[in-house]
Amino acid sequence: MSMENQFQFPELVEDLRLLTPPPERGFSWLWVGLGLLALLILVIPLVWVFRSKNKQANLPVPEEPKPDPSLAAMAGLRKLRAQLTELGEKEVGIEVARIMRVYVCDRFDLRAPYQTSSEFLKNIQEADSFPEGLEEMVGEVLAACDRMKFAAQLYSHDSLTELIDAVEYLITVTPMPVEEETHD
Repeated sequence: MSMENQFQFPELVEDLRLLTPPPERGFSWLWVGLGLLALLILVIPLVWVFRSKNKQANLPVPEEPKPDPSLAAMAGLRKLRAQLTELGEKEVGIEVARIMRVYVCDRFDLRAPYQTSSEFLKNIQEADSFPEGLEEMVGEVLAACDRMKFAAQLYSHDSLTELIDAVEYLITVTPMPVEEETHD
């Protein structure tokens, strides 16, 4: 065997024709339309969910009712009454004045708990919401508390009890107004 016979190559093809390219496809509006439709199908539910959450977030929050200042004042007076024999007159005077001032400021929306007694009384007289006729009683209580605090005037146990009773009376005659519920 000869070497030439072993490696025979097939004949070369002389006619090489170019392959025909695939047919041209023009720009299809169908695909654009289908893409936009798919996008709308995805976006519309998202927009709806977002808007409904925003509407819920923008709902008015019901205002919580204002706490009744008489509860804290009465509790403070009960505690003070229980400690009356243990405390000195000065401490009782300070505490009675503090309880009454805080109550009046919270109940009648006054912002004057740290004023002098005369400034506090003037503020009460100028307030439209404070009931007339009670300023004198408040003035007497504050004057007695000031005498205990600053002049070291001594008061009997009965007099201290009367001061606490006067503040309790103020609280009972000036209850918080009852707000009517509105049903929408």
